[in-house]
Amino acid sequence: MNTLELKNVSFGYEDIQIFKNLSIKIKKGHNVTIAGKMAIGKTTLAKIFNNKLKVSGEYLINGVEVVKANDYVVDRFVNVLLLNNDFDNKKVIDLLFDKLGDDNNDEIKSIISYFNIEDYLNNKLNELSIDLKYYILIIINLLDKEKYLILDDILCYLRNNQVKKVYSYAKKNKVTIVNIASNLDNIFYSEYLICLYNCNIAMEGEILSCLKEERLLKRLGFKLPFMYDLSLQLNYYEVLDDIYLDYKDMENAIWK
Repeated sequence: MNTLELKNVSFGYEDIQIFKNLSIKIKKGHNVTIAGKMAIGKTTLAKIFNNKLKVSGEYLINGVEVVKANDYVVDRFVNVLLLNNDFDNKKVIDLLFDKLGDDNNDEIKSIISYFNIEDYLNNKLNELSIDLKYYILIIINLLDKEKYLILDDILCYLRNNQVKKVYSYAKKNKVTIVNIASNLDNIFYSEYLICLYNCNIAMEGEILSCLKEERLLKRLGFKLPFMYDLSLQLNYYEVLDDIYLDYKDMENAIWK
């Protein structure tokens, strides 16, 4: 059973309850967005997946409960990338060689070309713009193939073409991305949506099914993604007769 799972997990800081009997199950190869507004516990959840917090309940990886005696399985199967202001001062090329080793020149060249990062190889990570910093960090983590990659509200810093590259590479290399986010902007790269509210899950399901629950999403503090909302408006005025999530697809449909 290839899954990442929390069962009846509860956690709080002193007298503040963050999660109460929270249960989440993520299937391998099934990208998920976990959305929640500010102070709902998103970074806490990322740290729970990283096994950095002591919680009540169970944390299971591929059906095996993570306990003190086998906590090495977290490093083996899960990468967690948290928001960070302390970036490495190594050059990008050195980070790639550190990750893949000196004997993998061909793979490193392939990675550089695929992600279009040729111009930044001799820059130190902490010298780059914020989108490139996180883009490079995600790339480094993606190189651990067939893992679960937990991203703590990071995709919002990337450009659209960078996000597409990340998900495309992840799919080819069997990396499952769990996108923990404050908004619904990048959810169309996921198959499943989980919305957190009041210490637990307020709504979950297939992406398009959840987006149809506009009133509930608004009560939870979310705006509909721009492309989805625009499609709805154009459907209403009979300009389009379908939902389009990609701008180019929508443009082609309008001018057909």
